[in-house]
Amino acid sequence: MIVRCIANTGKALRAFEPNELPDDYTGKFGTTAHTIFHQLDIGKEYLVTAMIFWHQDVVQYLLYGHTETWILPAPAPLFTIMEAKLSRNWYFKQYEPGHRLYKSFLGVMGYEELIADDNHLESLLEREYEAERIFYKRVVEMEREFQTHGL
Repeated sequence: MIVRCIANTGKALRAFEPNELPDDYTGKFGTTAHTIFHQLDIGKEYLVTAMIFWHQDVVQYLLYGHTETWILPAPAPLFTIMEAKLSRNWYFKQYEPGHRLYKSFLGVMGYEELIADDNHLESLLEREYEAERIFYKRVVEMEREFQTHGL
């Protein structure tokens, strides 16, 4: 799946809130209207390596960014879908309410290790070597599958 960034601010997410909020209030995406996603470049295309489904109707993409902040979790409404095809190697896992690690997750869709190992996402965000190695391996596979090679 390939997406293009169309916005990089919390203000752009306000339209997706169920109620109007003051600019300083944190909304369902965990942002205020003042939040800026500095890692995201408007107009740039990103490879989606996973999708995280949260309570409160929030979808977050786990993106490969080709920068020092190589993995970017970001709210889906900041993007438009350019290639809707999902990787043939994606799996889905549904989480029970109150899961020990991910209490607010409804589910995750992505590469095998994200589904098979409850600790993989946390290890990846903490930049642990083995999680990074697996992530890069899966990125290469997805780039070959979608023929993107360095969006």
